[in-house]
Amino acid sequence: MTKKSSRIADLPSTRELSDSLPVARALRGLANLGLKAGLGGEKAQRIVDSVDQLLSQADVLNLPDRFNAAFGDRGWIATSSFSVDVMRAALKCHEAGDADAAEAIILDWVLMPDTINLFAITRSKSLNAVEDRWHQLREALALTQEERYWSAVPLILIASDGFASDVLGTSPFEKSADLTLFDSMVAHPTALPAMIAQLTKGVRKSSDDLLSLPLRHGILHGRSLGYANRVVCGKAWMLMIALVDWAAEKRDEDGRRVTDDARRSTDWRAISASLKKNQADK
Repeated sequence: MTKKSSRIADLPSTRELSDSLPVARALRGLANLGLKAGLGGEKAQRIVDSVDQLLSQADVLNLPDRFNAAFGDRGWIATSSFSVDVMRAALKCHEAGDADAAEAIILDWVLMPDTINLFAITRSKSLNAVEDRWHQLREALALTQEERYWSAVPLILIASDGFASDVLGTSPFEKSADLTLFDSMVAHPTALPAMIAQLTKGVRKSSDDLLSLPLRHGILHGRSLGYANRVVCGKAWMLMIALVDWAAEKRDEDGRRVTDDARRSTDWRAISASLKKNQADK
């Protein structure tokens, strides 16, 4: 990431939308003047209404940065799958001084079966390298619904590690793992990379202390035993959702790179053929 993209709001796609707002405001002003002068009619009114709707949603451009700043330390991050309404509601509670109530709003959304089914399981199926990963995640959801967190949390972490390793070629929890993507919310340093850094903290001795984060090494190596609770389970699913978003964006980025390489190769062949033809003509 460059210094210019230190915020998600500074990413190229987000910046493009931000830069369009002054133009939209100017257009609205012209349309509004037309209405006052009795010109434009329904067309001018549609422009005013459309721009008003756009401006009313403009806060979404800064929402991921605000969300990560407020909840990143608690193990929650903004991703493209995250409900904008839930982020807004959680931030409203947080800004009112009730961080626990804010986290409860997030947790309720993440642990809804529909959320897990759609964003963690169904979307991951097209990206799975092996068929049984899908069944593994279905079992983890069943355990979650039964509140059997002793079994659910390790299974989610195992599935997350295996899924991302298939996509990346190495475990995302390795120090050398490169999760960066161009113009990506989930791959931004304040999102998935920061989340994984939190979850991979070393655990040297066994403990019964209550956890609020799904510490990967401590849980899977049998050191951290205080993980069997709803909060840790929800954040484990948040990790899986984030990894699915990341994997989908990585696939799209790799596809664009292949297309660009093919186009450049085609262009080069065309130039080469043209040079050879010119040489033959001479």
